[in-house]
Amino acid sequence: MLFILLALSLGPVGSERMYFYQSNATEWAVARNHCRSCFRELVSVTPDNAALLVGGLTNDTWTGLRKELDGPMDWSQWSNGDPLTFQNWYPNRPDSNNSGDSCVKFLSFGPWFDEPCEIELPYICYEDRFYGNLTVSNVSLTNVSLSWTPGPSNVSQYRVEVSGNTSQVLNSTGLTTLVDSLTPGSPYRFQVFPVKCDRDLNPENATVYTKPERVTDLNVTSVTTETATLRWRRPTGNMDGFLVEVEGFPTLNVTALGEAASVARLSPGKQFTFRVTTLVLDRSISGEPVSVSAFTKPDLVYRLQVSEVTTTMLNLSWARPEGGHDGYRVDWTGNWAFLNHTQTVFTESARLENLEPGTNYSIWVTALVANQSVEGDPVFITSYTRPDVITELAVTETTRTNIAVQWKPPANGSWQSFRVQIPGSPALETADLTANLTGLKSGKEYRVTVTTLAADKTKLSEPVNVTTYTS
Repeated sequence: MLFILLALSLGPVGSERMYFYQSNATEWAVARNHCRSCFRELVSVTPDNAALLVGGLTNDTWTGLRKELDGPMDWSQWSNGDPLTFQNWYPNRPDSNNSGDSCVKFLSFGPWFDEPCEIELPYICYEDRFYGNLTVSNVSLTNVSLSWTPGPSNVSQYRVEVSGNTSQVLNSTGLTTLVDSLTPGSPYRFQVFPVKCDRDLNPENATVYTKPERVTDLNVTSVTTETATLRWRRPTGNMDGFLVEVEGFPTLNVTALGEAASVARLSPGKQFTFRVTTLVLDRSISGEPVSVSAFTKPDLVYRLQVSEVTTTMLNLSWARPEGGHDGYRVDWTGNWAFLNHTQTVFTESARLENLEPGTNYSIWVTALVANQSVEGDPVFITSYTRPDVITELAVTETTRTNIAVQWKPPANGSWQSFRVQIPGSPALETADLTANLTGLKSGKEYRVTVTTLAADKTKLSEPVNVTTYTS
């Protein structure tokens, strides 16, 4: 059956009326039954639509007006029940002498003419444009549920068209359906066409993204005191980016297009939980978040110093770093680099014991966190232990103006030189094991002091003394 569609908007979208010119000629009653079955009714003519309807005429055509034989007046209302408020009769029509039932047609050029209803003519049906509401729910990776507004009466079925990454056409006699086999993270357009008399009504439309897959193999690849770098594997399906969130710190969140991101402005030595979520372009839906936790590196200790020195011990102290920490590792080595020593402490001090006298020690103090599994950068300091004392100091010769002494070196450790001194005289420094003190006064008692010096010349042993007289 051929028909021509004209549409006239009479106000809001919901009141848009459409007209269908039916080219097959038939009696008025048959025409009306067809219009009521497949559309709404035979056309009613008003001042608003008259010009539009006439513009589509090519033949004499039935309208929805029929004479009421038993009504209060002739031609009182249209077939849909609307009152007759507008007339455009051909001259001398309707025929006042015709007492029988008759129906009204458009002449091909527009005026109205009454004719016996049994004449077969083309006709015009009308229908209000259908506007329904399509709802998408239960959106998952590959499935969505659709439900829609029922169409007008005599809808035989609904055709569901799916377009996007994959395309489908489904048919349903109900008001719901499940669409599956979709691609994750992809935009899809859904259209539901009510089908009435093999004719598609105005579709109900909706556009949504399916849920994207979540990322895999998320891990924190590196940290500093203030940043963390994360990497992950892109999931299957589609997505348009990734949201990296820092749990509890929304201002630190970042978005990424690739499979890595760095988060900045973190605090040192603290544990953070990072969530990575796949995103679609319009951010209407996101994938399941994947989380990973990591500690930032603790900050540097500061004001590291050696607070006490003996021949076999060094006492260290420092100030705690900014941010979090669980303890400290102290590493040190002496003259032989392969002789490394380590201890872990939980206060801002450490005692290094069983050291070699007169030895230079390299010392590193590193802050630790996460049960000592994450460490900061070390802070470095060096210090000598005090050298050991000489042994067997003895006077080997005295004269009126000289005193000669000799000694044996320290029994343990290292030394650089020796400082030999008598009160009131300049000190004599020597690397030998003997010394000759000159320019003295005759017959006077002198106390000779010998002190061992470390290589840095600041660490001294305890002094060893011997007393004698010049001649």
